[in-house]
This record gives sequence, C-alpha cells and structure tokens, in this order.
Amino acid sequence: CQHRFNAGGRPLMTSLDQLLLVSLLSVFLTLLLGSQRWAGWMNALLYLIQTGFVLNLSAQGYGSAAVPSSISLQVFGHTLGWQFDALSWFFALITVVAALLVSWYAAGEWGRRFSQRGGNLWLFQLALSLNVFSMLLLLSSADLLSLFIGWELVSWASFLLMAIGGMLASKAALRYITYATAGAMALLAALVLVYQQAGSLQYQAVIDILPALTTAQGWILFGLFAVGFAVKMGLLPFHLWQAPAYAESVGPGAAFLAAISSRMGLYGILVVLVQLVGVSTLVDLRIPFTFLDGQTLLAWVAALTIILPTFTALRQNDARHLLAWHGIGQGGYMLLGIVVG
Repeated sequence: CQHRFNAGGRPLMTSLDQLLLVSLLSVFLTLLLGSQRWAGWMNALLYLIQTGFVLNLSAQGYGSAAVPSSISLQVFGHTLGWQFDALSWFFALITVVAALLVSWYAAGEWGRRFSQRGGNLWLFQLALSLNVFSMLLLLSSADLLSLFIGWELVSWASFLLMAIGGMLASKAALRYITYATAGAMALLAALVLVYQQAGSLQYQAVIDILPALTTAQGWILFGLFAVGFAVKMGLLPFHLWQAPAYAESVGPGAAFLAAISSRMGLYGILVVLVQLVGVSTLVDLRIPFTFLDGQTLLAWVAALTIILPTFTALRQNDARHLLAWHGIGQGGYMLLGIVVG
C-alpha cells in the first residue's frame, strides 16, 4: 500500500479520500447503530454530507486532469488506484442524492410500517449504505482491476438490497446474481485478454493494444466487454432478470436500484467502449456481408431495448411491474443517445 505525503511529511488526503472515508464510515455506523429508531435520519444526514463532498469535488474543477486518491495498492505487481473525473462526478452525484431521498423516505412512516410487518429495517439501511460505497469505489476506479473489483461489490450489494424483500424478491435476486455472475465472467475474460496482450491492466493499456489486435481479437474484446456491461444494464437479450428484481424489491430499495444500479452498466460502457476503445474503433469493427459494425450493432440493441420492454410494460396491470419494464426501456434510450452521439 502506498500513500502520498505532503512537504511536511503528513499524509495527503484528497477530497476523493474524504468522500470515500465518509461513505465507508456510514457503512460502519449503520452496522453498529442501524437498529436504532433514528438510524434512518442518521443515514440521511450522512448521505447529505457525501453530497456536499461530491459537490466540493466539482468545485475544484477538472479540466483534463482527474482528482486522484492519495492511496494506491500493489496486488501481485499490479497497481490499484482510484481517481475522480467529470464522468465519475456526474454518476456519483445522482447516486448519493438518490440514496439521500430513499433513506429519508425509509426513515419515516414507511420504515415504521415495514418494521411492523416484520421487515428488517437495519438490514435495509445497511444494504443501501453498502450499495453507495461500492458504487463510489466503482466510479472512482483508475484501472481495469479496480473497476472489476468495484463492479463485483456493486453486484453483491445490489443482491442484498433485492433479497431482503421476502420470498418473491429472493427468487428474483437469485436470478439477478446468476446473470450478474455470467456478466462478471465475461468482464474477467476481457481483462485476461488485455493483460495477455499488454502485460498491464491500466486504462492506457487498452488504448495501446488496439492497433495490434486482429479483427477477430477486436470482436472478442468488444463482445466480452459489451456482454458484461449489458447484463448489468438490462439490455436485450439479458433483460429478463430486471423487471422482477425491481418490482419485487422493497419499495425504497426498488426506487434506488431502478434509478441507479443498472446505470452502472452505462457507466462501464462509457468508460471502456467510448473513452478507451472509442466509437471510431467500433465503426471499424465490421461484420462481413452485412451493414453492421460495432457501433451500429450497439445502436440496434439499444433500439430493441427501447421498443420491446416498453411494449411489455403496456401490457402490465401492476404499477410496479409497469414501471420496472419501462425502466429497462429508459436504459435503451440512454445507450442509443450515447452511441449515435
């Protein structure tokens, strides 16, 4: 483990470190005090503080440089680091604000009724704080390995938030984690391919190896990353887990998951396929004897994700299932805007 120091020899703690520390502190405080009646209000206050730290990061300005963490880890000779850029800031802001609103709502009348029905409010608040911390780790990843670690933490934290809803929610959560594990294996295979070609898992390694890849290797790398991120985002044909998982989860948890969790897949696509691989490279990945290339293929997947789940939503008689199916379609709109833009 390495730590940066200032000129006086004291550890240099950046704004990113402070944000992650407060988020981790909220996990431990919820673990210790989450059973108290006022724990929900305590968590809401902690998310409000985290919102302040995120806004403070934006006030520093980014330019072409990211805000780094002062801590880096060496894992089998690979440097694990964290940093915050403008894209990280945007996703972090909607994450902590959504958590603030959800925790605030759950601390009131809903939380009292949930406890009266035998629900575990402490476990709900703990799962929510774990989700926020995991997402902030993912959003601040500075290399492929730290991104993969954050990705897995988000998957299991989301599983916990889904599973506390009871029998139907537990079954939906098990289906979700099955999909998520398959997506994680695709990402892991992509990391192995990058490391085999470049000997490194730094973001720059992806950029460096692209010119040397054959067309087949390029398609394999694109396919592995795309499948891994598409599963989390609920894109066709990997969308069947999403509607039951969100519709059957406890109300505030479903609101957070539908608004934020699946959007981590969009973040992964933006970082890896747009920023590192590049849309121009996707255009060069052409499917022989067709009009399709990597960019067009993603656009068609996005368009079908808009149309089919929205049509399914129109056939629902349950409001939460209707909203859950519509949420899948919204992800298609987001991806289509990114790909064609």
